[in-house]
Amino acid sequence: MPQPFIYQNNNNDVLIHGVHALEQRPALSIGIAKICTQWSWLEQNLAILFVNALAGAQGAALAIYNTFVDRRLKSEAFKAVIAARKSDELNQKSGALFINVDKLAKRRNYIIHGAWSALERRPNSLLLWGQTERANRLFEIDNDLRERQDNNLARSRGELADSEWNEKRKIHTISVKPLHFTEYTAADFDQLLLDIRKSDAQIAEISNLLRLPL
Repeated sequence: MPQPFIYQNNNNDVLIHGVHALEQRPALSIGIAKICTQWSWLEQNLAILFVNALAGAQGAALAIYNTFVDRRLKSEAFKAVIAARKSDELNQKSGALFINVDKLAKRRNYIIHGAWSALERRPNSLLLWGQTERANRLFEIDNDLRERQDNNLARSRGELADSEWNEKRKIHTISVKPLHFTEYTAADFDQLLLDIRKSDAQIAEISNLLRLPL
């Protein structure tokens, strides 16, 4: 399971960000690529299952399903089609499927939409900076820089005494604030990949109940 990791900036650590971090961890990067590919496969199988459940109007059904960009809308559309079959077993299994898919989507989205970093002294892991955490930190840095510039300008104009300028400068310690990451290892990527494959198996099971090939 991915673990929280707090990075405290110091001169002995080398923190690498973005694509360069992935280049430094090729085996882990392959794990991310596998998750992306398996997830695409899962989404395609869900679309095929929806089309098969409507049986007889495949082209129209696929076109309708693909217009639902929001995954929740796809889920509701699928549940409505299954409900029309009036099968308690189908309803139960499809409900369980989408509960699992919703949970998997959150885990997958965090990986796909986050920002990766790597730390030299932790060669077997990648550090994930979530979108919100990264944005908030960048806003803090931007605000800090703007305030520094304003204070320097005010000092140069004689609007801010040296003593007051020194006090304000001491306040700006953002560069040494800890960074909060989530640490991932190969085992974490393997587990998510396995869980996505389990949901694929659920799709196959529902397809068998519909007595239609997948």
